[in-house]
Amino acid sequence: MRRYGIVLAAAVTLCAAGSRAGAEPGRVPRWPRRLILAQAAPSAQCEALEVLATTGPKKGVDAKLDKVKAKLQNPPFTAYDTFELAGDQNLTAAQNTPVAAKLATGGKLTLLFKDVLVKQGGKARLRMGVDVDNAAGKRAVSTTVAVDAGTWNSPYAGEKYKNGVYILFLSCATP
Repeated sequence: MRRYGIVLAAAVTLCAAGSRAGAEPGRVPRWPRRLILAQAAPSAQCEALEVLATTGPKKGVDAKLDKVKAKLQNPPFTAYDTFELAGDQNLTAAQNTPVAAKLATGGKLTLLFKDVLVKQGGKARLRMGVDVDNAAGKRAVSTTVAVDAGTWNSPYAGEKYKNGVYILFLSCATP
């Protein structure tokens, strides 16, 4: 209990010193400058859309894929005419801490939020590590991508899945 009292006393003293420093411009006590306060690490909110692309009698784009419909209507995806949602996952990636998710193919997606590169026009550009392991556990993709916040990218596509091809779309943003 005594430790908590000491910590509380130090916190009160810090607050008082900070308010005195703000009241007297240019004068900051020596000891708070040496104190390093812990800061919450930034995180990235990511969404992974898993798509099954096929050619067949049931043509069209699943209504749940409206977020990426424009991307699916451009090459190389124009080789297919049917797109179904295979999975949708929301992941929160803390900086420099890998977060993993199981994919519809039986494989594994691992994301690593590295840092924010640029903030221009109110949008951040995030540097993300993306690793995709197939169902057998073999690494299929290991790359680092720069993702503009809120835009959709496809870092992985082409794996045979069911009667078509698997496509992974990824979108990340900072909260």
